[in-house]
Amino acid sequence: MLHFKYTAFCLIVFVCPYANKLFAWNGDTDKFKIDNLELSLNAPGESGIAYISEESSYNYNATWECTLSFDFTPSSANYVKWYLISDQEDLTSSLNGYFLRIGYTDKNICLYRQNGQSNIKLAEGQAGRLSTPKSKIELRILRDVKGLWTVRSRLSDESNFIDEFETIDNTHERCKYHGFVCVYTSTRSKGFHFTSLYASGNEYIDILPPKPLEIVFNEILFRPFDDGSDFVELYNNSGSILQLSSVKIANRKKEIKLPSYKLYPNAYVVLCSNIETVCAFYECKSDTLFLETDLPSMPNDSGYLALLSDDGLILDSLLYASSMHQALIVNNKGVSLERINPISSSWTSASYSVGYATPGYKNSQFTGFDYTNPDTIEWTSLELFSPDNDGNNDVLYIYYKTKVGTYANVWVYHSSGYPVKQLCKNELLSSKGTILWDGRNESGKLCSIGIYVICIEIYSADGISAKKKIPIVLSAKK
Repeated sequence: MLHFKYTAFCLIVFVCPYANKLFAWNGDTDKFKIDNLELSLNAPGESGIAYISEESSYNYNATWECTLSFDFTPSSANYVKWYLISDQEDLTSSLNGYFLRIGYTDKNICLYRQNGQSNIKLAEGQAGRLSTPKSKIELRILRDVKGLWTVRSRLSDESNFIDEFETIDNTHERCKYHGFVCVYTSTRSKGFHFTSLYASGNEYIDILPPKPLEIVFNEILFRPFDDGSDFVELYNNSGSILQLSSVKIANRKKEIKLPSYKLYPNAYVVLCSNIETVCAFYECKSDTLFLETDLPSMPNDSGYLALLSDDGLILDSLLYASSMHQALIVNNKGVSLERINPISSSWTSASYSVGYATPGYKNSQFTGFDYTNPDTIEWTSLELFSPDNDGNNDVLYIYYKTKVGTYANVWVYHSSGYPVKQLCKNELLSSKGTILWDGRNESGKLCSIGIYVICIEIYSADGISAKKKIPIVLSAKK
């Protein structure tokens, strides 16, 4: 799922065939009514406080709009609190969120942040805006991804919206409800009206500590240029927002807690000790996310890295080695290793066409999967590859999806009949994955151009077995 959705939202009051019903609302619904698409307070003739709320999860890149009408001049005894964001259904209870106070003593618009029972005024608009006997005001509120609030308003006799104020606050993110609280005296218990209520934006998703393989290593540079630095790229492989401060990066000897940051679904983050010494050698796009942090030691020949949860659970791990680079890479200084897909365990060299690394964006050697038949090994890649590290079919991939408990032997044979390389030896397969050949033989040398055959033998403990041969071509670009 994603994770971070953008959708338009119009309250059920205004769009559904039962528009004069309050079944979508919570709270003091007996004190409100809907008539001709207008929500109104309809409380008994005595002083009181009434609230009405509805589920809503919009919190960033969001817009809220509403037209409010009063049959009187608002005051400190008769005013509205419009909750834009609340983590509780009961808007009169202890909660965390934001609301607009409309009216009150200064007869204006104010934005408040509520922390439990405490209210903190963040900004206020022009005093006296609501000083007429019957006030009607249109409100438009924006909140961007950085927490910048912009509030605009327009009175019934005004042609254009005016800017009430702007302020930045991103203290609260959890959003489950929005709605209204009406504070009223006995003579004003039926004098509050709301129409044209609308909200849209990015929906709130709980920020969670990651589980295994929800955050993964996606690219590493362990042998940088002389004036460069190592980097590690992580990828959020889940449908949730993940908190990096609950993750540690480690080698065999040292663990380092990552900085606090919310990593969104399908997003990348680059960990390094110095951003400038990475971007001096590789393309760093404007929207690339870097976090400067210490990294565990990453030896130039081989090493081990792991991502750990706070309680020591391994979220992902990697044993890397120089031998994982493509055969044509004679000198791997400054060449990163890229994961071919976040759900794959196969790695290869970044392409020279991108400058040998892709920090913070899609890997140059990324390949998608197309699993079809659920019971047999399937060939789903091109039958021709050219291991020249140009970023185009540099590695041969065999994609499979098979039953749990399946073992495999996989060989590469020259078309003349002699074996070149064994890719798998009695290996227990996962339910789906990839088998990779980079064009090298058992001695680590690049094979010559020609026709080869991938011979696959699968078997299981219950005696079921199958064999398959796949002809492929190892070529070279002209």
